[in-house]
Amino acid sequence: KGARRTRTYIGEVFVLLLIGFYVVPVALVSLLVSESALISSSPRLAQLDQASAFFSTGIAMVQPVCLVAIQQLLPPLFLGISLAEGTLSFSEAQMKSFSRYFLFQVLNIFLVTAIAGTIFDTIAIIVENPETAFE
Repeated sequence: KGARRTRTYIGEVFVLLLIGFYVVPVALVSLLVSESALISSSPRLAQLDQASAFFSTGIAMVQPVCLVAIQQLLPPLFLGISLAEGTLSFSEAQMKSFSRYFLFQVLNIFLVTAIAGTIFDTIAIIVENPETAFE
């Protein structure tokens, strides 16, 4: 019983660290594959964006698809952590996994993506036009 409690504590700390530091790859992906970053990195994509609404929509969908792909890595990882903690049943492990994934969704996707997007947009505006920082 003591070993299971220790594994549970280790698992909880690992999950909290994972959720806390998962902000970094989510923010980097948001920054690197945003619509403006993709268009500015490739003249061909800029041409396609200007030429067709279809391609413009496709370019705009790259960032959300990448964020969903990153999110899909977590449920199996959380389930593995729950099983490694020594949960007694698979349903209990799934319940822990889903509650941890919900916590991740609330903290990283809703808060961090919204805040990081706002910060990156503000930094880009300030870099382009520094005098607007004091308005």
